[in-house]
Amino acid sequence: MSSSWKACISTLDPANRGGVLSMMRAVYRTLERWGGTPRLLYLSINPDDSLRIRALARGNLSWRVKACNREGMWGLSVGFLLPEVEFLHYLLPYRRMCDFINTCDVFITVSGTNIASLPFILSRKRFLCWVATTFREERLAKTAEMPPNFLSSLLNRLSIPILTWMERLIYRRAQVILALSPYTAANIIRICPSVSARVRVLPFPVDTERFTPILGYRRSGPMTLLFTARYNDVRKNVPMLLHAFHIIRTERDDVRLCLVGDNPSPELLTLTGELGLVGDVDFIGHQVGDAFIDYYRNADIFVLPSLQEGLGISILEAMACGLPVVATRCGGPEHIVVDGTTGFLVPNNDQEAFAAAVLQLLEDPDLRSRMGRAGVLRIQHFSTAIFEDTLHTAFHSVYPEIFSGD
Repeated sequence: MSSSWKACISTLDPANRGGVLSMMRAVYRTLERWGGTPRLLYLSINPDDSLRIRALARGNLSWRVKACNREGMWGLSVGFLLPEVEFLHYLLPYRRMCDFINTCDVFITVSGTNIASLPFILSRKRFLCWVATTFREERLAKTAEMPPNFLSSLLNRLSIPILTWMERLIYRRAQVILALSPYTAANIIRICPSVSARVRVLPFPVDTERFTPILGYRRSGPMTLLFTARYNDVRKNVPMLLHAFHIIRTERDDVRLCLVGDNPSPELLTLTGELGLVGDVDFIGHQVGDAFIDYYRNADIFVLPSLQEGLGISILEAMACGLPVVATRCGGPEHIVVDGTTGFLVPNNDQEAFAAAVLQLLEDPDLRSRMGRAGVLRIQHFSTAIFEDTLHTAFHSVYPEIFSGD
């Protein structure tokens, strides 16, 4: 492998949280281990609606472009006020971004969709993209999360056809397309069949040295169901989980639900109260490091009620920690969870089926133990070594002059 090369990673703002940023960090640290110097290029979002409206009135859609340092990761931050027309934020500071891009040698997009690849298209660079989902799936979720207002509705109506066209263009121009799961790969090929030969599956790598089970250990106290994600992302479908937990509590009074992620919305808190679950549900804020991993180790069952998942990184972490999983058939989980072996897969958005699967596990400790052990073995298919080998092969196919076949 050549020395003294720089990599540009077009991605999301590292100040945010979620699976995409975990993907980005995995790529960033891998490129560092390979001897490269990675740099980030990302849009920095300001969600203040009043600022958005004032900026639009002034015609000032992109208000700053500056060097950045996030968690020791260096790069270029582009001010971002209007998520509905994100492509404009790549076009307006085009010259400054090109100056930054031209200092790098290899290029990869790591994002929810491939739209963050637009700077590489404009700069006429060879590039790879690693994506978790398709544009329409992501935009549908983002639209549902945004407070309804006339500006957002208008901009979405105008921009969705443009961004849909750009998504297909970017897939056609990408040298290699890395999909987070077979589910995502199939969706990419469905919307752009001509790129099927360039699509490869690159699952997220699990750090099995950190995410480890405590086998044979059972703490005292109530049984614990664990959910880890951003509660307020509509795709995570937390209201359905609360309804399912209400059913579970009518059968078992020795079980709690622990949700680790962000601050719950007023709507979630209200629903918890209406279902009579106050005191039985713990909303835990954002956790990192060993404190976060300890929630997995101290739980009994992992639950994921999502409406749509590109993969389900939290499922991988839970299985690595020896937890059986109950998840919905929402795309990605079907390629992780072996139904009946490492957990249960239930119909999407079916609270009765979800509750029944959890109750079956609660009532059978031997089944929980068997599924937990099977999950630990299953995680070997998502190892860091496999991830790095697949990623290296992809980079070598695009940049053979830099990445040797060794």
